[in-house]
Amino acid sequence: MNNIHFKDIFFSVFFVAVSVLSVGLVLPAVNYEYISLAAPKEQTSELFVSEPEIIYDDNKYSPDDSLGDTSRLNNSAFIGNSHAEALNLYGLIPGADYYTKVGLSVLNVLKPGEKGDILINNLYNKKYDMVFLIFGENELGWPYPKNFIKEFEKIIAETRRILPDADIYIESIFPVSLEVSEKDINGINNSNIVKYNKLLEELADPEKNIFFINPAEAVADKNGNLPSDASTDGMHFNYGYCKVWVNYLIDNVVDRNRFAGNSNEGALEETEASEQETNVGADVSGFGQEVFAPTEIF
Repeated sequence: MNNIHFKDIFFSVFFVAVSVLSVGLVLPAVNYEYISLAAPKEQTSELFVSEPEIIYDDNKYSPDDSLGDTSRLNNSAFIGNSHAEALNLYGLIPGADYYTKVGLSVLNVLKPGEKGDILINNLYNKKYDMVFLIFGENELGWPYPKNFIKEFEKIIAETRRILPDADIYIESIFPVSLEVSEKDINGINNSNIVKYNKLLEELADPEKNIFFINPAEAVADKNGNLPSDASTDGMHFNYGYCKVWVNYLIDNVVDRNRFAGNSNEGALEETEASEQETNVGADVSGFGQEVFAPTEIF
């Protein structure tokens, strides 16, 4: 009887020891998995989401500032999507002309029969000091950003062909709010916008009067997001931030007095030769599956 009792105690202690040892080995893994899955998003998001680059940390532009002297922007043309339409809507630059449509993209702005082609045709017989090209928001979802750049180069070449004496400004793509960026619909996020802007900046050629201008830095907060007070939808500017945009342009366009004694004679012929080279295989269908339809949000 005593032997049986001793065996019962021995096996009980043995199983308890094995159970404790097993729990000791498994519990850390279980707890880690539980913590990883159940932790609040803000505690784990930085492990999986790259934060947007800081675009401008000491912003001197404010939506509360008065509008500067827009005479520097007189005799300018703005070509692009709904961002450019907002400038026209608010009437902030009375001396400018606007060639804009919601949904305008680098694919349809030069395509015969499309809404953009009609706008570009209106540039003939005009003379502008500056042309601002505003594209990219509708193309952020393209799987191959380099195709966006190829199409943008065609717009630059065509603008130069029609307006050989104008300064051409490639405008940066504006940031969106943190909320819109985190939703990441159709590639619309601030990290992607930073990448596209770097590609656009590479298109600049100051010797040919083609400039990259970066008003995105004037409207971004220190984390590269569009502030919550800038827009009702996190993308399109209200009056105050359109004013910020215009004030940035006033401060950062190139002084045209540098043209004194210079001549752009021969620019048209050079551009036409460049266009012929650019248009080899320019049919959009030639890209096959690489072409991605614009979102037409902007």
